[in-house]
Amino acid sequence: NYPGNTLDFTPVANRMLADAAAGHFGGVAMVVQGDQVLLEQTAGYALRWAKLPIHRDTRFSLASTSKLFTVVAIGQLLESGRLALNDPITQYLHEYAHRPGWSDVTVSHLLSHTSGFGSYWGPAFDAKRTALLTVQDHFALFEQTPLAFAPGTQFEYSNAGFIVLGAILERVRGQDYFGYVQQHIFDPAGMRDSGYFEADADTPNLAVGYTYRRMGDDPARGAARTSNHLTAFKGSPAGDAVSTAPDMVRFAQALLNGTILQRTTWDACRVPRNSMVAPPGLPAMQLGLGFM
Repeated sequence: NYPGNTLDFTPVANRMLADAAAGHFGGVAMVVQGDQVLLEQTAGYALRWAKLPIHRDTRFSLASTSKLFTVVAIGQLLESGRLALNDPITQYLHEYAHRPGWSDVTVSHLLSHTSGFGSYWGPAFDAKRTALLTVQDHFALFEQTPLAFAPGTQFEYSNAGFIVLGAILERVRGQDYFGYVQQHIFDPAGMRDSGYFEADADTPNLAVGYTYRRMGDDPARGAARTSNHLTAFKGSPAGDAVSTAPDMVRFAQALLNGTILQRTTWDACRVPRNSMVAPPGLPAMQLGLGFM
């Protein structure tokens, strides 16, 4: 809260427009206090080759920001008493009890990235990315990989751990993960433009992501901007849901007003437990139970 709304967001808007004109940025920024919109600015192109401009309802892939939806979903199960933070994951995923160390992993370990599970990026994921349509589809990418450390002894950011959380949610509720998030998070928060979409589907109003890559091994050739259409995939409990800036404002408001999670649960999830390494010159990011 900023009493008197004295902050001037003009420099932010100007910077966005300048960076977009230079080809370095594309996106939407919104700052909202209560019901008052203090800043709403769009800049850049959703599809560069067609010069299709970004607008306020342009959809973007959220990458790992959408882990928050999994955290909220698990928080709802905690509130209803359907599971507890110290429950071992094999209490719900009995078929993995024989896997070394899995019975020592708890729900809390998964949320705090201290489980010993790692990631599942790599050639196998790249080859199957458009065929990963369910939570269970992802297990083949990591279920045979030994835990990197004894659960609870170290911190390592883990995408696989959030896939496991999604599987636990499905087992407890007897419902598809994606359907649960739609029914219990997106719908009550009024997030009408958010969802999980298959990578090869034509999703309306979806911005194309871009990155830079070196052109071969010749530095003189510089870097080339490339789109993410060959690396996109359907989202999962670990990330890549699709949303808009207004919908993410609605998500934040639903958290603040207790619509989708009790404030006591949210506060408990935000208690710092680990520090993540930050870029040079910035403080380390504090991580609670899924919330940074």
